[in-house]
Amino acid sequence: MDEPERRPPGEDAAAELKRLRRENEILRQERDILKRATVFFAKEILCSGASI
Repeated sequence: MDEPERRPPGEDAAAELKRLRRENEILRQERDILKRATVFFAKEILCSGASI
């Protein structure tokens, strides 16, 4: 039987940390886009005098 490839301790943790940091950055960007969209549409509603 072949033994599974062994990685140095911490390599998996480092890869996971890198992945999570990238995911966190993407989520921040998405949140910022949604914030700007919310402000944009709120201004549109307030300026047009439309009621909800």
